[in-house]
Amino acid sequence: MLRPRKPMEQLDDYFADLSNPSEDDDHNILPQASPRNTHLNKEDNDRIMAYWKLKHSMPDHALNDLHQIHTSVPSVWSIRNIRRRLNNNIHVKNTEFGSYITMEDATKTLIHINGSIMTKIRRTMTIRLSIDRTQIGEKLKLLVLCISCTQFNSTQQISSKLLPIGLFKIDIKDYETVKKVIPNEIILSIIQESKLIVNGEEFSIKFKLACDYKMLLILFGLNAVSGTYVCPWCKVTTATINQLGSFSAFGRSKGARNMEEAKEEFKNY
Repeated sequence: MLRPRKPMEQLDDYFADLSNPSEDDDHNILPQASPRNTHLNKEDNDRIMAYWKLKHSMPDHALNDLHQIHTSVPSVWSIRNIRRRLNNNIHVKNTEFGSYITMEDATKTLIHINGSIMTKIRRTMTIRLSIDRTQIGEKLKLLVLCISCTQFNSTQQISSKLLPIGLFKIDIKDYETVKKVIPNEIILSIIQESKLIVNGEEFSIKFKLACDYKMLLILFGLNAVSGTYVCPWCKVTTATINQLGSFSAFGRSKGARNMEEAKEEFKNY
């Protein structure tokens, strides 16, 4: 009488099929799997499958179908339990407009998922903070904050590499609304000097802003390129914008203001 195979033996066969595809398998569209240790305990196996489900946007019904075929594949219920336990390690904060995680937790997560190439960073880690608005469906408009670090490799700016740190509902895309929905904690964590200790080494954290021109103007409180907001340093106006080369924010010969003049100009706003 034949005994049913163990779950890990089934998984071994599955990986063996991947590493030795036949010529008939749709012209070998499956990538060859590298040698790996498949003798995992259930917890590790379930965590790997939870990662695959997220990475490849695997629907619940597909996972359940695999669970019926290979008992080593966890059920949707097991995946949800894994995600619930992992999510408890991430302290999500909620506001009136949305949710976010602290910059320290986000930076540590970014370092953790790129741990194998952390040696490329010397003493200063430069974080790119990406800010933009996106629309989901017909009515839901969100302000999305993401971070990345291009020091790890050149692909860090693709969408799948960005680490979201905040999602906020925003109906109107203007300075006052953006200032209201972004928590002060995030702003302070950017402007304050930050340091992290990783494996006994101390790293300074610096931030760079990454956004489109329109969002940049909004973040600086400007209306638009042709808005009525006057530059405090040069004397160009909307009436003389076509003569931009005649003005300067630095050269006094082209009408640049000094510090005292700039302070007086600021008092008007």
